[in-house]
Amino acid sequence: MKNEKQHQEMTKQRCVYVRTKRNTLTSRIKEFMSKAGIKKVIAFSGSAEIDEEKVKGVVEEAIRKLSQFKSLAILTGGTSFGIPKIATEMAKKYGMKTIAVTPATGIKYKLNSKLIDLRIIVEPLFDQSEWSDEASLFSLLSNGVIMISGGSGTLTEAAHIFKINERRIKRQNSLRIGELPSTDEKPPIYIAAIQGYGGTSDLLYLLTSVFKPEVRRKSLRAEPPENGIEAADFLIQKLNLFEEEYDY
Repeated sequence: MKNEKQHQEMTKQRCVYVRTKRNTLTSRIKEFMSKAGIKKVIAFSGSAEIDEEKVKGVVEEAIRKLSQFKSLAILTGGTSFGIPKIATEMAKKYGMKTIAVTPATGIKYKLNSKLIDLRIIVEPLFDQSEWSDEASLFSLLSNGVIMISGGSGTLTEAAHIFKINERRIKRQNSLRIGELPSTDEKPPIYIAAIQGYGGTSDLLYLLTSVFKPEVRRKSLRAEPPENGIEAADFLIQKLNLFEEEYDY
């Protein structure tokens, strides 16, 4: 008994539980979304180092299509270059709510606060802040994601989403015929990876041996979208945005 007790004490000492202010963060985000009338969030993820003139048109056509849904918010990394900058500026141009999730190390590159309705700064769980510290929260906040190009940061977010979707799809598959999912169960996070700009968005359709076939099939559009309208239409259909908009 004594040895067992000592073993339990030693095990406790070796376990470090990472306790963030999860409940506080969750409640504040939900409070903001409730007050703003936000029911769904679509993220824009992609390269910070990209020819902005080359992608401005494709971002704008997607935002223009999505802006008809007043209960929809646009999520970006909230930094002042590349896809995060363009998507945030376009969202405000078309009167949409914006959310930014930024790692602490990216604060010096943050967009003007006038463009952001809710800014979330992600502090590091260990040691100093690094890029991609925000990837988990960014993914969990999203109902759908439009990806345009992107490097390792976008690939990290995609990997998070596919891993989240593994569990969600598995739970869906475990339901018996006629059984409805509980209100706690969430659908997959859908990805519209626009092709033709290189980087991660092109790569996702080639990584057939990395992500499980069913998860890829249920997360991605069957035919890769080639423009912002196709990407937006895919997410509108998958997220039932017309039903959400008029479900009061």
